[in-house]
Amino acid sequence: QMTTPFKDNHNDRIQIYVIPDKEKILLTDDGYTINDLAMSGIELSTKKRQEIFDTIIRSYGVTLDSDDSLTIIADSSNFPQKVHDLIQAIISVCDLQYLSRPHIQSLFHEDVERLLREKDIPIVPDIKFVGKSGMYQSFDFAIPGTRTRPERIIKLVSNLRKDRIGALIFEWNDIQEIRKTKSAYVPIVDDISKNVKDESLSAFAAYGIHPLLFSELKKNPEQLTV
Repeated sequence: QMTTPFKDNHNDRIQIYVIPDKEKILLTDDGYTINDLAMSGIELSTKKRQEIFDTIIRSYGVTLDSDDSLTIIADSSNFPQKVHDLIQAIISVCDLQYLSRPHIQSLFHEDVERLLREKDIPIVPDIKFVGKSGMYQSFDFAIPGTRTRPERIIKLVSNLRKDRIGALIFEWNDIQEIRKTKSAYVPIVDDISKNVKDESLSAFAAYGIHPLLFSELKKNPEQLTV
């Protein structure tokens, strides 16, 4: 059993289980994530939620076993990366809880992508970079740079929980130190479906990161290309 520094929706540290199997290593949440969603009244039976769930676990290379366990296979060469991928998948699946709120009419990711494409802002979706840690860090979009402005690396944050701020900062610092391309990190935070506290945003300032509220982006999408 491995207890991680990352927390779930109950502010409990996420735990995963490490099961050696010959030359492979099975990493699993032992069904906790899906069962916890069910206990919270969140079922994956709707088409939209199932699509979101499938996209999340597929993007991290995680599979859903017959006992509702989220699992991933590792070996000695990629063990840290696979642990990282499983934890990030668990965190993302936990956020499905917030889709149960009745005033959420559409998915945050779809809203942002639709807005950027309608304004003809060039985006490259679903990008990954190898960081200084040797692990891949995933981001939602990149906006290519030009001679006069840096590229923008975008991370969508549908629920800015306090315990996730450190992880968001780490992901950027991990790749920033080794990338030669001049880049700007832009976490886009959903402040329409959920209230966002000022202190949560100010926590990024010490690292030179300036989050963008979705409400502000909707008023002026072109600010991402200035």
